[in-house]
Amino acid sequence: MVDAGGKPLKRCSGFWIDWNEESKTGIVLTTAHLIRTKNSPVNIWLGGEEYASHANVTVHLLDGTSPEGELLYYQPHYDLAFVRVIVGQPVQLPSFQEEVKLAQEVFRLGRDNMLDLRITYDRAEYQNPTMYERYHNMYFDCAGGAKDDKEYDNGGPVIDLDGNVVGMSNHTKRGSFIPSSIFLKCVDLWKKYECVFSLSHMQFNNLKLCFNK
Repeated sequence: MVDAGGKPLKRCSGFWIDWNEESKTGIVLTTAHLIRTKNSPVNIWLGGEEYASHANVTVHLLDGTSPEGELLYYQPHYDLAFVRVIVGQPVQLPSFQEEVKLAQEVFRLGRDNMLDLRITYDRAEYQNPTMYERYHNMYFDCAGGAKDDKEYDNGGPVIDLDGNVVGMSNHTKRGSFIPSSIFLKCVDLWKKYECVFSLSHMQFNNLKLCFNK
């Protein structure tokens, strides 16, 4: 949950991507929607979104504590935000699976206001993006009539039937998620260079080759 100017802004879910035993800190990956204060009025490709980069972040943990988090970085194009939080005990990092297939059965996870777990069954599918959506998103077919919940599911993990994280929910009108093949590359770049470039898959790979030379 974040607040800007002393007023609550938004709330969403997230999941751990890193843990440092020495400093007792963990890194949470969530959606950049968490700090968005203004949406694009016409077309996201023309810009117009605004973000509260200095907003106060509160992380609600399952042990009942709510420590203050530190917003380390956010990337609007890939809709990612990295938050560091001091945790009193080690956290369990999820396992990841980079491949998610068309019509694959998945579950999207989120937490409500009471931190109760919400589980929604869906199947993954590809759709052509609208002017309000990014090309790298995948979608939920919502065969059971389930709708994307921007408050609870947004930023939460999408898992396969084996419990591996295959994506991260991000709120759109149709219900979408960022596949792990995308955000894992972003996480890797951020850890190495403290920034993430808005590039295509091919440019991503070429860039990594250039940096590794």
